[in-house]
Amino acid sequence: MTIWVTHFLLYSLLIFPFVRSKHEIIYTVKEESENGTFIGNILADSGSSDLAASGGDIGVQLYEDQVTGLFQVDGKSGILTVAGRIDREVICPQRGGISSTSSSSSGLTANSLSTCQIEFIAHIPPDNLINIAVTVEDINDHAPIFKNSGTNQLGSRVSSSSYIVYISEGVSVGYEVPINGATDEDAGSYGIQSYSLSIDDGDNTTFALRYVLPSELNLIVKKKLDYEEKTAYRGQLKACDGGMPTPKCAVQNITIFITDINDNKPHFDKELYTVRISEATPVMSVIIAVTATDADSGELGRLTYRFGQTYDQIVTNFFGINEITGEVWVKSPLDAKVLSHFKIPVIAQDGGTIPKTGSTVLQIDVDDVNNHPPWIEVKPIISPLYVKKPIKDGYIQLWIEENQPVGTQIGIILTGDKDVGPNGEVSCNLKDKDSAFRLRHSSSGRERKMYSLQSKVQFDLEAMNLNSPLKLQVECSDSGNPKLVTQQNIQVNVVDVNEFPAYFTKSQSNVIVHIPEDTPPGSLVTKIQATDRDTTPKMEFRLENDHGGLFNIDSSSGNVFTQGKFDREVQSQVHFSVRLLDSDILDSIIPRAGSDLANVTVILNDVNDNSPILESGRTFKIFENRAAHADLIGQLKAYDPDLGENGTVRFISSNNIFDVNPVTGKIYSKTILDREAVAQYQLDIEITDLGRPVSKKTIERIIINVGDVNDNKPVWKMPERLHQGIFLKPVNNVLRNGDKNSESEDIQCIAFVNISSQASEQSQILKLVATDADIDQNANISFSILSGRYYRESALTLSKNNVLNLVENPQQIKIKDYFKVDSTTWVLSAISDDGVIKPKSGLYEIFLRASDNGQSPLHTDAIIYVYYECKGGFVASLFSVLNRGKTVILFGLVCLFICMILCPVLIYLVRTRRKSQECCDRGIIACVDDERIRQEDLLRGGNTEVDSWAKEQMFMAQQPYLSSFDISEDMNCSMLRYHTDKSPINFGQSPHLTYQGCPTVTTIAVS
Repeated sequence: MTIWVTHFLLYSLLIFPFVRSKHEIIYTVKEESENGTFIGNILADSGSSDLAASGGDIGVQLYEDQVTGLFQVDGKSGILTVAGRIDREVICPQRGGISSTSSSSSGLTANSLSTCQIEFIAHIPPDNLINIAVTVEDINDHAPIFKNSGTNQLGSRVSSSSYIVYISEGVSVGYEVPINGATDEDAGSYGIQSYSLSIDDGDNTTFALRYVLPSELNLIVKKKLDYEEKTAYRGQLKACDGGMPTPKCAVQNITIFITDINDNKPHFDKELYTVRISEATPVMSVIIAVTATDADSGELGRLTYRFGQTYDQIVTNFFGINEITGEVWVKSPLDAKVLSHFKIPVIAQDGGTIPKTGSTVLQIDVDDVNNHPPWIEVKPIISPLYVKKPIKDGYIQLWIEENQPVGTQIGIILTGDKDVGPNGEVSCNLKDKDSAFRLRHSSSGRERKMYSLQSKVQFDLEAMNLNSPLKLQVECSDSGNPKLVTQQNIQVNVVDVNEFPAYFTKSQSNVIVHIPEDTPPGSLVTKIQATDRDTTPKMEFRLENDHGGLFNIDSSSGNVFTQGKFDREVQSQVHFSVRLLDSDILDSIIPRAGSDLANVTVILNDVNDNSPILESGRTFKIFENRAAHADLIGQLKAYDPDLGENGTVRFISSNNIFDVNPVTGKIYSKTILDREAVAQYQLDIEITDLGRPVSKKTIERIIINVGDVNDNKPVWKMPERLHQGIFLKPVNNVLRNGDKNSESEDIQCIAFVNISSQASEQSQILKLVATDADIDQNANISFSILSGRYYRESALTLSKNNVLNLVENPQQIKIKDYFKVDSTTWVLSAISDDGVIKPKSGLYEIFLRASDNGQSPLHTDAIIYVYYECKGGFVASLFSVLNRGKTVILFGLVCLFICMILCPVLIYLVRTRRKSQECCDRGIIACVDDERIRQEDLLRGGNTEVDSWAKEQMFMAQQPYLSSFDISEDMNCSMLRYHTDKSPINFGQSPHLTYQGCPTVTTIAVS
């Protein structure tokens, strides 16, 4: 319906924009009115009664919002009546009787404490909308109610539980305590109007109530509360509304508890407690218990006990109190001599936040018992400074100087007793009446007596010859019953007076002592002895003179100790003096009675702490070829700074070539030495001393050089040729007319030298070469020409095995007119005259000598054969080297051969020379300058050794840096390998030349 009404109103506003509205109509109705109860006439009250007169159904309607079904209107008459139950407390609920003015879309309005209105709209067709407000009047239909309440016999509602309030007894009169009241759903005068309080015991003067509408309720304290007098009040709290004639009421049980405050202090039952005990009362014994009470309750009445402040805090050392029970007990042993009367404040304290206290006094009297023996204290009159313990073996030490008169006071004896009265009265005496001492009472003071111990004789130590101190016993007793006795042992020492000076005797004034040089610091060296005729001499020893800080001395005993390190090799003896000072035994401050001086010499004994040191040189020399032990090579000298066997040196060598004398160190050779075999020897020599138990040693290396002796002759070597036109061939043997040459048996034939016609104009021929196994000047070789002979060109043959056969007798010539040897370069040269060399075609036999430059020079002679070719060239030379026995036949054959090939050769040479320039520029091996090298000589098929002369000629024509060559196309594909010792081309490690070719071009590769 609400949705329909809302839509209708919106529709009406849109359809009927000119609806007229009248003022609000307010009606009143009591809650709980019966259905049909007349409320009012809307038509009449809105001025629309003329419509009712028409007699038709006008169609008056109500448009309610949230509150529906409470009212109805007659459509014809416009009469508004009750249609449902109206419960004001439901429609306008209140809480605790508290109302507030508010409105909402629910159509309910509460604009005062007692006003409850229901608003809605009445529609009077066609266009009147009337605001209707129905005020619901309250009736007294609800009684007040306390929480958890029920109904009592009087018809009032009574709470099933009691409401509890706590109030401190310390609050002042007029103090108000807020309490919770009842609630009433009715409003206005029908709500709660009054409260009353009744106490069970009829006490209505202690509390009152103050109620301020609508809900403030306070409990007022009317008189002073006292917890100790009454702890709780019980009664009823009654709430009534304003209903007439009989109000409705509710009753709540209430209990008011009075809380205690600390308003009472503890109270002892006595102002003074007294107790008398014996000083022998055992520790932990309870002697009395004090008791106090407190009227407060709980914690406030719980008491604790303690001692108060006393004048003498020592009281707390003897007694203690149990803080809970108040029992007083003994903490430590009592002594009536110390304290026999105690007055102790005792305090009881309650448990309040600010505690209250009560106090009393405890008086304790301690009775003495004779439980303390007398005490004795002995004090010496004199006491030596060196004495640190006055009691020795239970005897108290006293001293008296010798020669003191009779009656000299030795010590003071103090005595007393910790007991009091007769138990504390003490007297003393010496137990031995015949001793050399007496005891005299001097004075008495508070609780003690003083006695003087004196001498009865005069003591002289030197005369009495006392070997031990004098002993006596003092006995003291009290007057108790029974008596207690104390005895004290005393030892009297007669002190020697320094009557005689200390001195050194003759034997004591010079002290010599030996110690090892490796003595460690702190070692005892010696004890210095001195003499003093006094019985108890007091001597002091001091070191004097400069001893390098190596020693110190104990001033009292005279013991000398080391305090530094020694080295006998640096300082073998140490000298110093000891000063003896004589002083008084009782007072070290008084001047010395005298002094004396003793000389001390400390001799350091050697220990083997140094290794031998080689002093001599480490390099020696001996000439070779000397007989064994013939010459002294050298002598080793070593030094060891130690003494005796520690410094005795021995030499040890395990070498088999040389002999080293272990004592003298002299070195000899055991065998003949050859410098050319071993030029230098290195020997490790062990140098050791003879120290015991362990010797020290050093290893030194010496060098022995073997000197050279000119014992080797020069050895000739193959000479070196100096240009390309020279052919050099070794000569193994020389025959003369087929027989062995007796002249050259002792002379070495070195070489055959063939000088071609092309090189014949060169003056330098060979460089002479020889070696010598010796060194220096002994190996410095010089060459000279001894003599020479000449052979005609056809007078020799040279076989393939290098045997030279001379078939004619030589001509004696002055060889030095033809040849010379340069003294600097050792080059053999032909002598020239105006640029023309003197040697002619033929063979020159040159006798040479190679000499060294030793003091006794050695030499070796040799022969060199130098052959000069004739102008006929190679053919002539060829004939000359063949067998002379077939000269004519060979000559004819050669001439025929020359004639047969002269023309082809000439043609070939022309072609070759034309091609030679072109090929030589390219480095082609076919390009050779000597026409004597023929193709058939090179290509003999397979592997063939090339003749040396041809090979050399071929090499001379090449560039040394070329590694491949072209051969003319007419050579076949064969391979030629040859070997050579001498070549102008550098072939490296393996001077091999290999020809490999094909039908057109052959390559020569150097490998």
